[in-house]
Amino acid sequence: MTAAVRVLVAERPPPHGGSLREALERRGLEVVATAQGARDLLAATARRRPAVVVARADLPGSDGPAWVRRLREAGSVTRVLVVGSPDDVRRGVRRTALAAGADDWLTAVPGADHELVRRVLALAPPPPAAPTAAAALALPSPLPPLRPARAVTGPPVRLLVVAGSTGGPEALLDLLPALAPLSVPVAVVQHLPEHHVGRLVARLQRACPFPVVEAAHDAALLPGVVHLAPAGRHLEVTGSRGRYRSRLGLRAPEHHARPAADVLFRTAASAAGSGVLAVVLTGMGHDGVRGAAAVVASGGRVLAQGEACSVVWGMPGAVVAAGLATEVVPLRSMPLAVRTRMPLPARARASG
Repeated sequence: MTAAVRVLVAERPPPHGGSLREALERRGLEVVATAQGARDLLAATARRRPAVVVARADLPGSDGPAWVRRLREAGSVTRVLVVGSPDDVRRGVRRTALAAGADDWLTAVPGADHELVRRVLALAPPPPAAPTAAAALALPSPLPPLRPARAVTGPPVRLLVVAGSTGGPEALLDLLPALAPLSVPVAVVQHLPEHHVGRLVARLQRACPFPVVEAAHDAALLPGVVHLAPAGRHLEVTGSRGRYRSRLGLRAPEHHARPAADVLFRTAASAAGSGVLAVVLTGMGHDGVRGAAAVVASGGRVLAQGEACSVVWGMPGAVVAAGLATEVVPLRSMPLAVRTRMPLPARARASG
């Protein structure tokens, strides 16, 4: 029996379709939903949260694989395999699908069931590793939720790091503008296809009363500026004592992601120690748990978005389950929870 992988299949109904689902189920994969058009696919992906979407290139109701772009624009990082014909390849459909954000393409040929299953298993995220007894003992027990009605005591925050995945762009648009005035550097990892990072930066620039930039290699992380990780590069933090720099890396993806929250959080903890405040927003998967553990071990704090307001409570839920969340916060309350832990800007301190 093949390892359990939740798959959503999108293809025309029989007699012109139906072969993808049959091929996957014969090999023991769990098909959690089927869709017969682009609109059905988008709705079912949001509702059923599959690990992998397998879809025909000629899906009805879409101009080619334009549905992939809409899926990515919604913040989904669900793995996508598009299946097409040799004619599709010649007409440039494969190139269009991959540029739109598909993870892989399979040219359908007779007897390709084994290759179809192999591609799906290669795309599926691995199951979370069971913690060892030693690791379980090392994890701190969850702390009771705090009420951020007043300033929270603790080490001064010198660096704010934020990570999200599915649903993260909209969460960032709710959170970041409400943090003004900013007094520390902000570094952000948001799982997105390459062509959508610039769009998110532009949206944040319009919404925020402070600068938002795409992080550059070996550049200063400036107080009062949001630095968003570029696609395909890990965002790392170097420096110390309130003077930090960004480093962009090409090391192997972690949790199938580059940039990865774990890399940002881990390097931020190494550079800023107890001065790190990490925020884990809505997102699929477990990226951020190991990095959050490094933040806690260094004396920093971790805020996790609450389940009820998360599009997918994967990343924040995993942090909470590991006992690493200082506080679990509804998105509407997250700006206040962050601000109460941040130092006032110099002008505000002087006028006070």
